[in-house]
Amino acid sequence: MNNPVTLILARGGSKSIPLKNIKIFNRYPLIFWNITSAFLSNLFDNDNNHPNIFVSTDHEQIAKESIKSGAQVFYRSIQTATDTASSESAMIEFAKAHPEFDIIILLQCTSPLTSHEDIKKAYDKFIRLGADSLVSVTREHRFIWKEKEEDQTGFVDPQNYDPINRPRRQDWNGELIENGAIYICKRIGLLKYKSRLFGNITYYEMHPNTRFEIDEPNDWDIMEQLHKKMYLKNISN
Repeated sequence: MNNPVTLILARGGSKSIPLKNIKIFNRYPLIFWNITSAFLSNLFDNDNNHPNIFVSTDHEQIAKESIKSGAQVFYRSIQTATDTASSESAMIEFAKAHPEFDIIILLQCTSPLTSHEDIKKAYDKFIRLGADSLVSVTREHRFIWKEKEEDQTGFVDPQNYDPINRPRRQDWNGELIENGAIYICKRIGLLKYKSRLFGNITYYEMHPNTRFEIDEPNDWDIMEQLHKKMYLKNISN
């Protein structure tokens, strides 16, 4: 039995952008967009006409906006809503409270370019391959360097290519870079490994622009423009 649930983590203690999860982003609270994408994916309906889309939060205003946008609310504990608490701790708390779900799809508010098609295709691949977990990625044609750890000379070593035989872009598949938008995992594995990624891990490749996330105030305007061009066009088709 595959019974998926969408989980969106949205604590009230954001430091870089206060209450960013409900700050207005292209006319609606930021969290509205992830909830809408999950709803449009048609993966989360249940018999009670309440979509299996949950927002885990410790903040009453975020809870109100989430309900208004069509989600259910899971009130997380103080311990999982601190600055130092991991996302896994909040996921595990939710998983323990909701054993009726087999698969957890974690969406990140800071990635508003995630479309309903992304969610559906990522889930379909997860199921088709019989994976234990999935991570969303973008494909980057970037050469990675690392500082030499054994000295302070300032020298570096290449990590993913040979500078003497520098590949052309068209001859190189590039690197798969985690973009932080979508994670899918089996509930039983999350509880066992205390991690969102474990076992046989697959990936879902997203549009290169989805590598951008909203972390700092300067990201906001850039993401709104990308969102207008990509996401709003996508859902209007």
